[in-house]
Formats: sequence, C-alpha cells, structure tokens
Amino acid sequence: MVLSQLKTYINTYPQINYENVVNRLVSSEYISFDIFDTLLKRDVKHVQDVFFFVEKKWNEKNPNNQIKNFTKKRINAEKKAYEKYGKSTTIENIYEFLNVDTAVKNLEMKIEYDLNIANQPFLEIFKELIALKKKVYLISDMYLPKQVIKKMLDKAGFIGYQALFVSCEMSKDKISGDLFKYVIKHENINVRNLIHVGDSWKADWLGAKKIGLKTYHIPKYVVNIKKYTTKKSLLDDTIDSFINNRIENYEYDKYQKFGYQVFGPVLLGFIQWLNESLDENKKLYFLARDGYIVKLAYELLFSNQNSGTYLYGSRRAFKVPLLQYAQTLKEIAEVINLPSTYTADELLDAVGLAKYEIKHQLGSMVYTEFYFENIPELKQLIQNNLALIKKNSKLEGHNLLQYLKQVEFEGEINIVDIGWRGSMQAYLEEFTKLNQVNVKLHGLYVGLTADAQQYGINAQGYWFDMLKNTTDIDLATPFKGLLEFLFSANHGTTLYFENKTSLVEPKLAPYEYDGTHNLKIQGELLNSIRGAALQFIKDFKESGLNNNLIIDVKTAFNRLEDVGLKPTMVDVNYLGDFIFVDQNINALAKPKRLIYYMVHPKRLKYDLLASRWKIGFMKRLVKCPINYYYLYKMLK
Repeated sequence: MVLSQLKTYINTYPQINYENVVNRLVSSEYISFDIFDTLLKRDVKHVQDVFFFVEKKWNEKNPNNQIKNFTKKRINAEKKAYEKYGKSTTIENIYEFLNVDTAVKNLEMKIEYDLNIANQPFLEIFKELIALKKKVYLISDMYLPKQVIKKMLDKAGFIGYQALFVSCEMSKDKISGDLFKYVIKHENINVRNLIHVGDSWKADWLGAKKIGLKTYHIPKYVVNIKKYTTKKSLLDDTIDSFINNRIENYEYDKYQKFGYQVFGPVLLGFIQWLNESLDENKKLYFLARDGYIVKLAYELLFSNQNSGTYLYGSRRAFKVPLLQYAQTLKEIAEVINLPSTYTADELLDAVGLAKYEIKHQLGSMVYTEFYFENIPELKQLIQNNLALIKKNSKLEGHNLLQYLKQVEFEGEINIVDIGWRGSMQAYLEEFTKLNQVNVKLHGLYVGLTADAQQYGINAQGYWFDMLKNTTDIDLATPFKGLLEFLFSANHGTTLYFENKTSLVEPKLAPYEYDGTHNLKIQGELLNSIRGAALQFIKDFKESGLNNNLIIDVKTAFNRLEDVGLKPTMVDVNYLGDFIFVDQNINALAKPKRLIYYMVHPKRLKYDLLASRWKIGFMKRLVKCPINYYYLYKMLK
C-alpha cells in the first residue's frame, strides 16, 4: 500500500503549470521532447494493457487460432529480447520469443496506433514553439519502428519538428545518455542550448543530466478527473484513462464533468449493448421521453446504421385509450393504476378528464385506496362522468391508432426505453391487440424490476433483469429520480394525440424547466450534463477504443452507482436541488434542516417518501460518513 502510494506520488509529481513550461522552453534555441507519456498519451492505464486488447482482438477474429495468457508472455518476451539485444531491441526481436502468428505483431502495432492520442496541452505548446521557429527534436527509447511512431505523431498533429530519433534504430538509449550525445553531435547542437522535456526520471531526467543537458521534468500522469469507486477493473481503468486524456480539453463546470465522466459511460454501455442485442430484421423505436437521449447517443455512435424512430407517448397517453374497453369501475382502476397517494384532480387526470375541467367539491383531500370505487365520493365522481370518460377514450384511441399507422408501427419491433416495469410496452401491446394491429414487440431496457413479471412482456434488461433473473438486484429504485432526470427529454410529457388535418401530432405538456427563472437555469444545467455525455460518445467514436472496446455493464454503471448509492456531500449539494416531476413536483434530495424535523417528526417521513433520491436525501440531512444504502435497505 505504501509503495503503491509512493509510486503514484512519483508519477504525478510535480504539479504542472503549462504557462511555466512555455516560459521555460521559449528561452532555449533547441528543445527535445520525449514522445510516449509526454507528447502522446495512451487510452489505457498501463502499457501492458495494450497486450490485453491485442489478445482480445486477435481471439475475436481468430477463434480457431487463439492466443492465451498473451500479456504475461509478451512481457516476458520483451525482457528476454532486451537481455539479448539491449538498446537495439525492436518489436521483431521481441516476437522472436513468442510462438504466435506474425500477424499478431502487426495487430499490436495497429492497436498502439489506435490507442495513442495527442497530449493536448503539449500539442499546443509544441505548435507554439514551431510557430516561434524553435528547432524541436523528438527522442524516444522505444522498440517500435520509426515509421510507425511517425504515423502516430502525424495523426496526433505533431508536424514541423526537425528530426525523430528512436533508440532501437540508433542502438543507443536515453537512460545511458548515449542517444542524447548522438543527437547533439549529429545535429551540431551546443549542449548548453538544448533543453529536454520528458516524464521519466531515469531516461528523461537522469539520462539527460549525465551529459549536462538542461531538463524539464513533467509528471507521467496528470489527474484531471474525480476518483470514484476503488474497485477497478482493466476496463474501468481504460475508460478512466480515456476520460482523463480528454476532459481537460473542455472548459467544463462540475455539471458537465459529471455528464462526461459519469453519465457518458452509462449511455455508451447501454447503446453498445443495444447494438449487440438488436435484431436487424425488426424495426426500431425509441419511446418518449427516456429514449430521447438514448436515440441521440445511438445516432452518434452508429451513424452508419438505421437510427430508428422516436415514438411519442406516455403511460397516460397509452392508458386512457384503453378505458373504452373497461366494463366496470374496478377494471378502470386496474387500467389507470393509481399511485399510492392521489387527489380527486389526479384521479380525473388519470382517466383523461383533466382537459375538461370537471368541477367537484373534493378539494385537495389525499386518498390511498387503489380501488377508488370503494370510496363513495370518488365512485360518484367517476359515475357522473363515465359517459365522458368513454367518449374521450374512444377519441384518444382513434387518434393514437392513426398516429401508430402514421409512424408505421406494425410488424416485428424492437422498442427501447429506460424500463423498470415495462408498462408502456404492455399498454401498447394491449391497445394494438384490441385494434387488430399486427405487432410483435421486443423490449430493450436499461433495467427491469420484478414488477415487470405481471405483464408477461417479451423484454430484456441491461443493468439488471428481474424479469428473467429473480436473483438480480434492483439498483435503480434508491436513486430512480436521478436516473430518470438524466434520461428525460427536453420536451414535456405526451398528454394525448390530436388530429391536425393531414397529420396526427402529440399534445405535449409544458416542459418542466420552461417555468420560473430558477427552473430555466436548472433546465440549462441539465442540458449541459446531457450535452457533455453526448460529447463523451462523440469522442469515443473518434478514438481508437471504438474499434477495440465494448464495455461491460459494471464498467458502464459503477460511477453512477457510486454517486447514487454512496454520494458525497458535494454530490448531494449540487445535484439534490434539481426538481423531478412525476405525480408531484419534488426536489431530488432537498431535506429541511435537521432541527426542523426534530420539531416536526411526521414531516420527515413525508419528505423522505416524496424524495426521488432517498439516499441523497438522508446523506444531505445527516451528513455523517455512514452507509446510507444499507440504511435505506433497513428502512424499506
């Protein structure tokens, strides 16, 4: 543990000030740069992680000629090659000690090319030096061929340097100082006029000092991201490296950093899984509203494929058209599926009558009985308006049917949504069946809870799937509001469908964040979170990882799980104030002060139940460093 911490300290020392770097370098006539971990950064944490991707990629393409334990064998082969060939060691020499197909070596060089990108701050420094007519040299202790390294540099934008020197081709290295001596003699440089920049204490600092060179040591790693879970896999480390290498290119605030580092991987994992799970013979529909950003991300990453159709709808828009078929008040209650608490106005909204402004004298009384017909005043309210309920249901049903025909919603279909119970799919299946529309749906969801079993839908979940696997754990419920907040679209929910002469169009509720000044600010912040997440997808597509990495579900979600289940005070303070609109309007996690609840204990229970991020609520209220996820499970 101590050695690991010491190594981390050495590799991240000193903290770098890029303005100081420029000021130091412009005073020299000649500047030389190390290449790897200085001008170029790999999208992996460790060099040997490249070998993992070589094995993975090779075995995917060559199932009948697989390589096993390649990372270990490749490391040992390199040691043996250096023992035999020393400073002249090339990649060909290394592969002499590996009993693999020659094409594996070419694959390694291809993946090295893919995974190396510009260290952006140093690319800007490099360009500034070139513009100032400084003579810049690039020097590397490396076994890769010079032409391969040159291609990497060209791709990254390092153009205009004087010369490139590679140890394996010169039979000299930096560690001994011999490669520096060669460059100075070959280029006729006065040693006092050259400064060398690099990350290695041995090669770039000590090796240069041996011959009297001025040096500028930079850290091997510059940490640009927040550390989340400590339980890291190689894929986690790779995604972290990818993020760390790019996020400093953007002037992001804390919300955008959250979008890029936390929500971005969630979208990436889900759409990669979607692409693997889709049946290309089926049509593809993304359900409003939670499918909106998924569709945008899918279009970005898989732009050469059918990006599907965005299907407007909501539980309300799909449930109300079914009421025309209900024979009893009990059946109406089962269709509308009321929440645990509701008012008379909310009951009227659920049966489709909110737009008719039905008058009643029931005020804001809160009801908890699922079967409202057991409550005399509610039974009477619905019976008095039953004819209107049926008439409205038929009208909305007619328009919904026309809309489905308009978007060619028929045949075998993949539908995509955030999920949980899968009720939207169930309502659509019931409605299309009753209207003799030939539809066969297959749902693809972020997650499916045990409640999905009641509908008997054909579906599968990515994050967890309690429809098929009863031992799966519902990780969404403790912070479901935060999840749905991130996935929601930038438009209001669909209320119903209207016939507009030639087209049927969705009637949308006002967008939640188009209200007061504070709500508009929240809407802008939410858009910035989602925009950064989509930038993550775009950057991933343009990276070499896109051809080499499909992340697993754990890697996709562990950062978001960390925030949702084990939030810090920073997390709850900047995310907890966001409002979430469902049956009611509540902040995600915004408790009153503890002293207030000591005086009003009943209010604590009400506010906690109303919160859509209960773990965040408890953390923000109590503030102590305890396991709130465990506490949440105890209170359930």
